[in-house]
Amino acid sequence: MKKILLLTCTCIVLCLASCATDPTEVAKNIVAQRLTTETQGKIKLTEFTKINATKENVFGVELYEVEYRFTAVAVEDGGWILAMNDNVVWFWNVYDTDGDRFSKRHLIKNGEVFTSMPHCKITLKKTENGWVENQP
Repeated sequence: MKKILLLTCTCIVLCLASCATDPTEVAKNIVAQRLTTETQGKIKLTEFTKINATKENVFGVELYEVEYRFTAVAVEDGGWILAMNDNVVWFWNVYDTDGDRFSKRHLIKNGEVFTSMPHCKITLKKTENGWVENQP
């Protein structure tokens, strides 16, 4: 049942992300979905702050790079957390609220707050259907 709910939420967020016209809002939706998916729903985005953004046109493709930081909270106990990463753009090393780096493994506890490294980045490209993540 949890998997069906998670898949439904994923579809809704992706639809909302692709329909949004503000690229920063699209980036926020992608980060929220990535956190939910990568942690199997155990961690949810609570705050997304854009630090900087650049827009450029490369060979006719409009790109928008968002530099950001985020705060998230664990919504249930269980599961180990390591450095969360997916690719170079998505390198996340999770810190606790005191700014201390977690040891190699850390058991997640319900209500625990996490903050990202200060300068995470995501690059979006503009398509006919709106902004989407620019995959390398």
